Amino acid sequence: MSLSEKLGPSRAKELAAFLLKVEFPAPTRRIMEPLLEMLVGGQSFDLSQNYLIREPAALLLLIELIPSLSEELQLDLWSTLGAMLHQCLHNISSCHNIGMTEKCLDYLAKTKNPKIANHIGSVLELLSGYSLSVKHLKSILSYLYNGQSDTTWAPHSVLLISLLNNVTINRTPDAFFSFSGGHGSVFALPPVSKWPTQTGFTVSMWIRSEQTYDSQRDYYKPILYWFRSGRGSGYSAHFVGSTLVLETVGKQIKKPQTHPVDHVFHSFQWYMVTVVYTAHRLRSSEVQCYVDGVLSLTAEVTLPLQEEIYDKCFLGGNHVATPDSVFQGQMAALYIWRVPLSRDSIASLYKLGSNYRSQFKFEAEVDMPLTMKEQKLLFDGSLSNSLIISYNAKAVDGQLCLEASPTEGHSSVFAHSPHATMLEGVEPVLTTSIHSALHSLGGIQALFPLFSQLDTEQLVTLKGKTVIDYSLSVKLLSLVFELARNSTTYMYQLVQMSSLIPHLLGKVSPLHLSGDLLSVIFDFLRYLSKSPYSEELIQPLVVQLLFNASLWIRASKKCKFLLFFSSMSDSVPLLSSSSVTSRRRCPSSYRFQFIHSKGALLVLFWDLMISFSQNCCLCICSTSQSQSFKVLVVSSLDCIKANNDYEDQQSRYHKHKIAIEQMKQQSKTLLKSVGMTDTSLDKYVAGSLENKLVSLKDCQLLLNTININRIQRVIPRELESRSLLQPILSSIFYFLSVLCVAKYKSILDSVEKERADLSLPRRQRSSTSSNGSQSPQLSLELGSLPLEDPSSPPPPLTPDTLRFSRSDSFGSSVASASDLKEVPPGEKPMQFFGAEGVLHPPTTVPLNQAVDVSEQVSVSLRLAGGCLCQVLVDHKSVLSKVLTTVDGRNLLSDAALKLAEANSTVEITMLLCSQEWQTSLQKTAAKYFASLITEGRHITHISESFIRTLAMNVSQSIKSNQEISTNIFTKYEEGLSLFISDIIKDTLVDRKMKKAELLRHAQTAEALHSLLWRLDLKEDSHRRRLKTLPNHNGSTHSNAVRSNPEQLAMEDKSSFDPNLLLSPLPTDEDRLTDERVGEEEGDIIVENKETPQVSLDCSMIFLSYVLPGTLSFTKQHFTFTADDSSTEYNKVSQICDYCPLSDQWLLASVTAVFSRYYIHQFKALEIFFNDKSSIFIVLKSPSDRKTVINLLPKVGIGPNYGLPQTRSVSLSPPRQLFKRSDMTDKWIKSEISNFDYLMFLNTVAGRSFNDLSQYPVFPWILSDYKSKTIDLKDSAIYRDLSKPIGCLNPSRLDQYLERYEMWESDSIPSFHYGTHYSTMAFVVHWLVRVEPFTSIHIDLHDGFFDHGSRLFSSIARAWNNCQVDSSDVKELIPELFYLPEMLQNNNKFVLGFDEHGEFGEELPEGQLNVVNDVLLPPWAENAEKFIEIHRQALESDYVSANLHQWVDLIFGYKQNGPEAIKSTNVFYHITYPGSVNWQAITDEYQLKALEQQVLQFGQTPHQLLLEPHLQKHLAIKEFPPQPKSKFNPAIVAEVNVSLDVPIGCLHLSSTHSLIAITYNQLFGIYKWNYTQGTISQPPQISLEHDQSNTASLKVRLGDPLDQSVSFSSSCFDVTPAGDYILSCGFWDSSFKVFSTETGLSVQSVFAHRGIVSCISFSPEEGLHSLAGDALVATGSHDVTVLLWRWSGRYNRIVNQLGTSTQSSVNPIAILNGHEKTITCVAVSASHGLVASGAKHGCCLIHSTNGELLHKLVPSNPWTHPHIIKSSPQGHFIVHYADQKGCLAVFSCNGKQLCYKGLGEPALAVSVSNDGQYLVIGGFSSRVYVLLLDSLSVVHAYDKNESSIRSLHMSKDNRFIFIGHSSGVVSVFATHFWRT
Repeated sequence: MSLSEKLGPSRAKELAAFLLKVEFPAPTRRIMEPLLEMLVGGQSFDLSQNYLIREPAALLLLIELIPSLSEELQLDLWSTLGAMLHQCLHNISSCHNIGMTEKCLDYLAKTKNPKIANHIGSVLELLSGYSLSVKHLKSILSYLYNGQSDTTWAPHSVLLISLLNNVTINRTPDAFFSFSGGHGSVFALPPVSKWPTQTGFTVSMWIRSEQTYDSQRDYYKPILYWFRSGRGSGYSAHFVGSTLVLETVGKQIKKPQTHPVDHVFHSFQWYMVTVVYTAHRLRSSEVQCYVDGVLSLTAEVTLPLQEEIYDKCFLGGNHVATPDSVFQGQMAALYIWRVPLSRDSIASLYKLGSNYRSQFKFEAEVDMPLTMKEQKLLFDGSLSNSLIISYNAKAVDGQLCLEASPTEGHSSVFAHSPHATMLEGVEPVLTTSIHSALHSLGGIQALFPLFSQLDTEQLVTLKGKTVIDYSLSVKLLSLVFELARNSTTYMYQLVQMSSLIPHLLGKVSPLHLSGDLLSVIFDFLRYLSKSPYSEELIQPLVVQLLFNASLWIRASKKCKFLLFFSSMSDSVPLLSSSSVTSRRRCPSSYRFQFIHSKGALLVLFWDLMISFSQNCCLCICSTSQSQSFKVLVVSSLDCIKANNDYEDQQSRYHKHKIAIEQMKQQSKTLLKSVGMTDTSLDKYVAGSLENKLVSLKDCQLLLNTININRIQRVIPRELESRSLLQPILSSIFYFLSVLCVAKYKSILDSVEKERADLSLPRRQRSSTSSNGSQSPQLSLELGSLPLEDPSSPPPPLTPDTLRFSRSDSFGSSVASASDLKEVPPGEKPMQFFGAEGVLHPPTTVPLNQAVDVSEQVSVSLRLAGGCLCQVLVDHKSVLSKVLTTVDGRNLLSDAALKLAEANSTVEITMLLCSQEWQTSLQKTAAKYFASLITEGRHITHISESFIRTLAMNVSQSIKSNQEISTNIFTKYEEGLSLFISDIIKDTLVDRKMKKAELLRHAQTAEALHSLLWRLDLKEDSHRRRLKTLPNHNGSTHSNAVRSNPEQLAMEDKSSFDPNLLLSPLPTDEDRLTDERVGEEEGDIIVENKETPQVSLDCSMIFLSYVLPGTLSFTKQHFTFTADDSSTEYNKVSQICDYCPLSDQWLLASVTAVFSRYYIHQFKALEIFFNDKSSIFIVLKSPSDRKTVINLLPKVGIGPNYGLPQTRSVSLSPPRQLFKRSDMTDKWIKSEISNFDYLMFLNTVAGRSFNDLSQYPVFPWILSDYKSKTIDLKDSAIYRDLSKPIGCLNPSRLDQYLERYEMWESDSIPSFHYGTHYSTMAFVVHWLVRVEPFTSIHIDLHDGFFDHGSRLFSSIARAWNNCQVDSSDVKELIPELFYLPEMLQNNNKFVLGFDEHGEFGEELPEGQLNVVNDVLLPPWAENAEKFIEIHRQALESDYVSANLHQWVDLIFGYKQNGPEAIKSTNVFYHITYPGSVNWQAITDEYQLKALEQQVLQFGQTPHQLLLEPHLQKHLAIKEFPPQPKSKFNPAIVAEVNVSLDVPIGCLHLSSTHSLIAITYNQLFGIYKWNYTQGTISQPPQISLEHDQSNTASLKVRLGDPLDQSVSFSSSCFDVTPAGDYILSCGFWDSSFKVFSTETGLSVQSVFAHRGIVSCISFSPEEGLHSLAGDALVATGSHDVTVLLWRWSGRYNRIVNQLGTSTQSSVNPIAILNGHEKTITCVAVSASHGLVASGAKHGCCLIHSTNGELLHKLVPSNPWTHPHIIKSSPQGHFIVHYADQKGCLAVFSCNGKQLCYKGLGEPALAVSVSNDGQYLVIGGFSSRVYVLLLDSLSVVHAYDKNESSIRSLHMSKDNRFIFIGHSSGVVSVFATHFWRT
């Protein structure tokens, strides 16, 4: 025994404590050295040579000593451990196996030294990269969630997040062979009889070497593979240093042919090596080697002959297997094909990654993004058909590795068995990657809570303060993106939740929105643009992450700048033309969102323009040459049209009411959010781009290099239309002239100001000049613009309104020749050349300053003048026609052209100042320039209008999207908080479990008990609402407790005129006419093949509330949108926030449609869906009801009531439905229960759970609520069902008769009862302890609970009040027969005090009882027992024999008319249908008053029968069958299926075929025949093999099960008809569907990341089912349970929408919460629940939508759930394999009802069809029958010959089918079925 086995964790702690005592007071390095030597096997520890961990227990000692070591020693120790782990994967595996990961997490949380934390993080990263279990990942996430406080992260959280990032990037295989490198450590393949060298072959594998090259060991040549014959010929590959060498040895070749591969193989890295041998007949054969899909070697080779047997085939060595030749490292799956693969195929293989190990049959088994070409290359069948040898680490059985290639046609490859052997030193390693672990926790959504903590501070001390790390957002987003990068599953999850990331980022500081974050997003989007994902998948991410204005508007200007211009860059192919055009193929809602998101990007751009200078923005716009920018502008312009279309559809009547001022205000609000001040807002909204006067005070602004270059780029070179050339050139020349002259004037004025000694005339001229403009400026006076109305276009601009001057014109300031005066001494006039060569001196300049002026002009106008001269020279022919004098003379003389050619800027400028040139320019060129300005004003106006509209649209879009998403985000955050709390709770519980197991159960139960609960409004197949769900936003209503118990709420009574509203009661003739209505309506139905789009006003009835809204239909969906402005909407949203106020349903999900009455008007519908929900819709008229039915699918009222599924059935009235249904016949024959029949009557009569005023009504059954015991066979304990509840007390009956006889009103008919037996108030009275009825009760009583004495507090008192109180004649509700939670105050409501006792007696003065749970009769020990007995009483013989009389009173011929009078069964007249003439009511107030009275007084169900109801026939006991076995008299039939092979699964199909599945995966089909016997004729029983089935007992169900799966009935399930078998347990992590007709697989389903260990099939039944549909649940080693939908139409697993596909299907829910392998699972489609149990763990109950509801905590600490079964009553039976076996029964709400020790583990469990009995069997070979409600033994059959391995009960509970370990199937007759 090794030290590791001798020394466990507890002993390690003791030894560590002893060593610490020896080393007291401070441990030194002396402790570490012997422990390190012990760690490597007692030898001297050397990190370079002797570092292999051989005694992991010594590591436990080191870990225990760490807290007592100094920081220096701790740092040294962690550094040493990290180096050891980095050297060898074996060391990592050893550390992982002893729980090193948990230790590292604990020490990381405790250490404060950052250096030590970094070393611990390095060790933890290596361990997590090797294998990260679900438990460890949950611990890490819990550590990150559960910081030290709400404002502080846990220590070293950044390190852990970085660690997860690194682990995600460095993916490794999760299944591989580990080669230790010791002597004999090789992988031995079986002998190959004929090596495939006819055309060549291919060998492919993934390898990772741990060997380091030693130059002194030249003989060290580790072998990768060795395929040789007995004579030595064959193929091999070995390493020489870091080079791989291929060897080929032929039979006649003496020297091996060696070929080194041109690739350097580094240690500790994974490589895919593919070697292709190609045989050629006409030329030399060749060998090729590919490394990571890239060709690295091509060489000619001579291949060996084919005749020899290759009996020396090895991996990692050869038959010698010396240490110098064996391979040390890891190897993933091995593949050998009998053909040479192409380069593309090998590249596709590399794309699959190192985790692939299957047979290339199914695309669904790959979780990698592949192109269509890659998918075709891999899965078109060529690879699968040519694959002859395949081994992987998952297909193993002990030391035997199973050959995993497709076996068809390849059996001749091997000489003997195809399975390989792993010799000593080779072992299979199975790990868990972070992808698999995170998948078990629900996917990437488990990481989203971390985003909400970004603003919390890090415990990194910086000058005594903690800081916020703004790089965490980058790390988290990188982690999410990296997970989704190579996983299609996570990619789809990311797309589905793409809106949540910006929502979470929008709640934290804007400083997190950095350039690094944008870089991460852009990198990921670049990857997506090159990936094979579809564009429809990528674009939502672009829209939500990149073009989200509400998110990025908060970012810094630098970040906005980067976002905009990175998006515009063509290097990011996100806004390509194809993307814009393809959006038209997307749904309209998505197209609207996509366009508006691009418009939001423009809003960011305009915000940038406002932030920068005008000149910079002009530069930005002019220099943008990106094609993407043009695409963005085009798509943004399309935004207006898209928005208009959207408004036309959604709010047409609001469109023309939006005032212009409101638009301005909205624009201000939006722009203010991007940082604009009020001043800039006013300027912007008023039209900052359209100022009346645009002045450029500094011409240099327009003369800079950027603007001149822009002008040069727009100078036309060649134009197709010559007519456009002259206007453009004239405008450009005119504009350049203005700029040059203005700049020249500016220089002259500055020179004049510098002259100090000016003469008086000059000073006067200066003074005169100063009265005008102080400095030269160019004024473009554009005229008036009506800015008050931005919708009006700007007025046209003409040359008359355009004036160029200092004051009036350019020319007026230039002196003519006649104005010249005497020039002062020392001055010389400045000459200007005119057209005639005449000098025109505009001013005088001192001689000593003339040169300076010329230089200034030359320098300032160098660019502009040069551009002007270039225009004159290049386009002289065009300009010569423009530059003419008044008399037509051309101004463009040769002298002027010479100046232009010489680029004489000064002379050209002075020439432009002449009067003739100015006049010519003003006359001809000015008009073209004016037209250009006019056009620019129009463009400016359009741009401004577009910006305003865009801003308004984006604002509205953001607002509407935020409103729509509020509920989604709220629910999501609630889910996240619960998710976090569950993980933290689980982690804390697990830690405490190490200390005390019982404490864990106590705390778990306490945690569940502390939650608030509500009733799930979804029904099961029997129309029961059994489940309670966590009420996350619930309340204990502490503020609803009355401060004054005597305070009563006053009832509002409305008065009305009964004479106006009264109509006579319906006669028999009217009733017969009513029956014909459905037939007439059915005749006029038009079957529309295509559903038109229709919207109708309607109301949804939700319990007691009426929600007005709109019902809209499309081709695939219909939607109800509630009016959020109604008071009912606000009330329901506050009271019942889980009510779908606005929801959308698939038309394909509709399973039943009923026409309903609402307030006695036949204009309502009740629609049932396959998710167990239903809605009650009230239309405006009966015609609207018909329209909606024609738009809905043809489903009728479902398949369960025996009526055709047509629309005419949905239109039929209640009585017609009842007459045409076969349910009465079934009830009379005892084929359905009394409960089901009463629910049927209520359903067809119009009673609905959705409308409290028409709630289903059930009868009082019992009358004895005082006895301590009760006998259900005693008829005296039952209520008289032939009388109404008001007639049971004779004294009270006289009062009612007297009232009827003495009634004297002319307007109101006589009645017996002033109140009804079913009202809204009565329903809430019964269910006051269950939400949402508690909230409704409080709402009905003005915000308070009713007085405690009036609340439902005692069953006996409720019965007594119905006998004594003249105003109380209420009957019961269905919940009193199945819902014990209604009797328990589980939510701890403070209900007040009661002044009466249990039976209604007055209590002594001063004594009060606290109202809490309902007081039960003495014969019921708890609520569950009361419901059980009450239900048994309902199904008793007495009730069955008399129930028809109560039906006559409520639904039948005694309901009204003369028979009702005789039976004292007349109620107030307005409670009857047809009693009110609604058409005669014209006063709206009276109409509402009457409607409220009908709703509050109650409504009588619609009359279904006009004659007495038939009585139920009780069954007669039959003659018992004769035994067929002398050994066991109970056996009535027997058949031998297989010889000594146990029967693992039995199933009796609806076609009376028994399917038996053996342990060797053969299945047999046997015909089961049974006829009932009588006294004269004994029953006929036979069980015979079905010879017509060719696959029976001949075809095996797939490959052998994996060795880790224990064969049991949990591995198989059968469809009800017995035509398909579902099987699991295969090594490829799939489950398969087999046809019992052929035995072949018809579907393989992949989604689990581990072996599927159990499977459960549950057909859907009831109103909420489609024919043949079912739910399938699968549990796996990846600790998840997946839920699937089975389609009865396609007979296969289908997607959520019910579509069939030959490729991949997705589960409808992923159920998380376990930490170990799932061992058993049971799904109940009827109840919408899934129960699952895990190895060494607890059992969980989930809803079918994935929500974790309950933990099943047994009374004893049992932790080995083995079998789970569900019962029709909603109970779950769990068999625990602990010790000697035990059973526990739990309710669907997680409460343990009973438990029982068995004495031995059970191997088979079966539940009877009615849910009353349980049958078990095991090794004792005896079969036991138990009562399910108490687990008491009813009968124990005699011992059989062999142990019991499988059980199945017939549907009628008459027979038990038993599968024995001997291969025999026996049939037992039972004696406990109902008679």
